[in-house]
Order: sequence, then C-alpha cells, then structure tokens
Amino acid sequence: MTNLLTIPTTLPTPVSYVPPDALENGCPSCGTRLSPTWNPLSPQPEVLLLCPDPRCNFRVPVTPFSTTQHWVAVAGRFSPFHDGHLNHLEAAKKLGDHLVAIVSPTSGPESPATKFALRLLRSIKAISLVVPALDTDSTVAVTLRLLEPRVFAKGGIWTPGNMPVRELEACVEFGCKVVYGVGR
Repeated sequence: MTNLLTIPTTLPTPVSYVPPDALENGCPSCGTRLSPTWNPLSPQPEVLLLCPDPRCNFRVPVTPFSTTQHWVAVAGRFSPFHDGHLNHLEAAKKLGDHLVAIVSPTSGPESPATKFALRLLRSIKAISLVVPALDTDSTVAVTLRLLEPRVFAKGGIWTPGNMPVRELEACVEFGCKVVYGVGR
C-alpha cells in the first residue's frame, strides 16, 4: 500500500481513517459540520477535513484507510435514490469490514441533488463514511487513489468492458479488487 499523501509539518498527525462520527458530530472545537476538501497548499494530492468556520481553523489530514481493516468503496450519483442503490449498498457492505460511499456530483458539488444524496447516504447505518468525489471528470479515480479501499464494488450495469479506464487504472495502482454486478 502506498501513501499518496504528503502531510505538512504544521498539521496534526494524520488519522488512519476518518471515523464516521467525525463528519456527523462535527468539529471537536466548535461543533460546526466538517467537510472534506483538497489541501491547496500541498504539492501532493491530500485531503483535509476542515472546519468551515473561519474563526476555528480546525483541520485534520486524511490518509488512506487502515491496512488492518477491509474497506469497500462504492460510487455513484445516487440521484434519484432507488431500490437498486439500496441493494448495491447492502451487498457491498458484505464484502468487507467498512463501507465508504463516494458521491459523484450530479450538476456540481453544491447542487441540491448532490447535497441530498450526501445527506441520505449518511443516514444509512451500513455506510461507515460518505464523501463527495474530489474528481473533476465523471470518474472517481482520484478519490479512489486517496482512499485506497481494498475492494471497489461496481453495481448494476458495470462490467470490465464499460468501467471507466481511469478508475480501473487507479485500482490496479494500489491493488484494489474490483467486483462487478454487486447487488443485482
């Protein structure tokens, strides 16, 4: 497992993974909801959990997931949410210890549909972590490289023949197993 993140010395020691309650409970200093974002000051790809309150300045870097636990990733827009999505999530959870859902923006990260999908998925107990995709294209390749899950569970229509090449290349780089047809 390669560590793709460079942590500046001015930040706290990185956590091995982001506990689900870190996003749900908010900032430990002021209680404001934390949001994952890119660290614009880092020369390497790095994700930070930031407190958006400018008076607080709380931040914690996120490193790839713990190597002692099996993290499974799923990705999608999840909008509109339907039975197939729920079947996919329930089946994906059975493939590992923790499930992370990566939400691709429907029409921008601040769109009502994207915000609703993030909120909806955070309410599902089977999901340990919900994060917005940090990619600027229609894939989640960059986000996968940062999170380094053990398994990437593709549902529904996805096959090796129609999976985005960038996502497949990302999974090969860090040894992530891709499982197709999860939840059918």
